[in-house]
Amino acid sequence: MELKKSLDPVQTAINDAKALHLTRALPAEAARRVVPGLCRQAIEAACLESGRRRMLGMGMSLEECDQAWVDAVRLLPRIAIALYGDAERAGEVYRTLNNKFAAWAVDTVRQCNEGTHTGAHQHTNLGDLIDRTERLALELTNL
Repeated sequence: MELKKSLDPVQTAINDAKALHLTRALPAEAARRVVPGLCRQAIEAACLESGRRRMLGMGMSLEECDQAWVDAVRLLPRIAIALYGDAERAGEVYRTLNNKFAAWAVDTVRQCNEGTHTGAHQHTNLGDLIDRTERLALELTNL
């Protein structure tokens, strides 16, 4: 038996997105449908990590943290958990991202969220989306 190094969930999703984007045998339409979802997974994984830390710091039990995460099934409430420890503040997420990181962070979240459901627009630079997602996920992890 051989032990393999396990990557964290954020980096795993980013690496998978990069691999799909670089796979020339994959039709472009397929990449436009899958890459945004992998980018969203990276953002959600980052938010789970920092959100759990934030909620534990607020005095919640691990079970309460996990239940809050499960109850927040959409992306913006999950980002709100990372930013504020409160999924109910999802309406503040875009303003906070813009103030904290700039418009690129808001654009990244929107492209990942919309692209997960409809696929990325034909003009979307997937490599750029992946790079911005990786940067945002790192920022969210370090909250």
